[in-house]
Amino acid sequence: FNDFTYINIIGPIAKGYRKVVSKPIRISVSNFFYNLMAPVRLGNNLLQLKFTNALEVTVSFVVNSTYGLGGFFDIAKSEGGLKHHDEDFGQTLGYYGMGNEIHIVLPLFGPSNLRDTIGLIGDMFVDPIYYAQRRDFNLFSNNGMYIFLNTYRIGNEYSLHVDEYESIRKNSIDLYLLLKDMYEQRRDKQIKE
Repeated sequence: FNDFTYINIIGPIAKGYRKVVSKPIRISVSNFFYNLMAPVRLGNNLLQLKFTNALEVTVSFVVNSTYGLGGFFDIAKSEGGLKHHDEDFGQTLGYYGMGNEIHIVLPLFGPSNLRDTIGLIGDMFVDPIYYAQRRDFNLFSNNGMYIFLNTYRIGNEYSLHVDEYESIRKNSIDLYLLLKDMYEQRRDKQIKE
């Protein structure tokens, strides 16, 4: 399902979007959403007792939100030399010993495992975009904005990497096993860092 959807629907849309929107603009949009997700990274760095990383996430957020014009420019990294510390709740669960025994392929999201799927749910409650849904205290009047923002965020990010998936797909004998191994090795490395 995912492969068919990527090749026949998402891939062509991402390539069309890529032709219409220049790469610097797509990178700036990616930077904006990355900056917006700082609470997720901050919370998980704190939960993993990575206090220096948490401080850098906070400083990056403040610098990029102000000097980086709302996060569209990653000034903290390009000018300040601050590193990205991408931590999520799946990594936090792994940090505390939860294993990755059950591999899952999520529709439209791709490879995952039980730990990281639970992590997605945990991160959702810290994700600022989650609060764009319709509630008495929220900015938007309907749930469509939440769906739109997440779809646009993921689509914009995919437009920056669409050729990578097609290259992996062409060069693999067993796409499922390759993606599973790549995913698990990457996640194990992220948890150990």
